[in-house]
Amino acid sequence: MDWIFAIKWILTTGGVLGLVFLVFYLSGKNLKRKGRDLEILEGLPLGNRQGIYLVRALNRILVVGISNNGMQVLSEFSSPLPEKDDSVATAKEGKK
Repeated sequence: MDWIFAIKWILTTGGVLGLVFLVFYLSGKNLKRKGRDLEILEGLPLGNRQGIYLVRALNRILVVGISNNGMQVLSEFSSPLPEKDDSVATAKEGKK
């Protein structure tokens, strides 16, 4: 009788943890929305209904600010984004 209870408890706990991980996995996918001509590359929430988003629209990269008053383009890049320079970050961290 005790083994049956333990097995049920383990399976139930595993199922609940699996659902929690599934919800976190699917919620992260919603940020990377991609259409034919539009794509949200990255987003940074700043508060209640406020944030900054990096958006690709056709061949342009836009930095869009969102607030309670609406959306506003903060900056625009017509060329592709430069590659991230890891040597600067490494030097700041004190690693070689």
